[in-house]
Amino acid sequence: MTTRLSHRDLDALQRTLRELYELRELEPLRRALPAIALKLIPADCFTLMEAGFDAQSNGARTFGIYGEPRFNRDAIERMEREMPEHPFTRSVLEHGVESAFMFSDFFTQPQFLRSSLYNEFYRHIGIGRSLAAAVFDGDCIYTLNASRVVRAREFTERDRSMLALLRPHFEQARRNAVLYEGRRDRRARPLEFYDLTPRETDVAGWLAKGKTNGEIAVILGASPRTVEKHVEKVLEKLGVENRTAAAVMLSDSFGL
Repeated sequence: MTTRLSHRDLDALQRTLRELYELRELEPLRRALPAIALKLIPADCFTLMEAGFDAQSNGARTFGIYGEPRFNRDAIERMEREMPEHPFTRSVLEHGVESAFMFSDFFTQPQFLRSSLYNEFYRHIGIGRSLAAAVFDGDCIYTLNASRVVRAREFTERDRSMLALLRPHFEQARRNAVLYEGRRDRRARPLEFYDLTPRETDVAGWLAKGKTNGEIAVILGASPRTVEKHVEKVLEKLGVENRTAAAVMLSDSFGL
């Protein structure tokens, strides 16, 4: 349940949503989101993270990070190791993505500072407070993260409500951008244009129908890792960054 917001908060939300929906392409949307979110939620930084998450293998791989300059290769590897057992990840997988979460939903501050989560990851990038929400698209997860240093005050229920309200609008704006770019780039090309192998064509057909890697693996009698490799090759040959864009481009080719 969201807390009651002031008229000023609602006006700010309306202005920033208008700004969000004006961004019609994915890369400008990704790069602008952190600054847009900081207009609504006071924080030291705001980060958009894009990652692939396989619930069966409990593995994660980062595709992109926007708005946080401290994520070097070491920090990314630490994050990927911690992501499967991160309380935010577990809660989203078990209960859905409708809310936004803080560390204090799962730990007292002393407990958090003693945890491996803090000492193996967050301590290395100077973060001690977090407010996060997630958007899923097949096997991809997009996380919206407001962060503060350890000594900062905790986020408020007002902050949680603002992020919870922003989350579905980011999801819709991202989908709009994927559809816009897919329609712009598709040009009704025949399937042969993409030079897919027979197995990649099989995978692409199920990808176009919105199936996850795990579902495709079951359908084709292949391992999830093999399907993941085929999906990577399909995305590479199509010249797109994610499976949703691929599905849009392939829909005409498969008569969907």
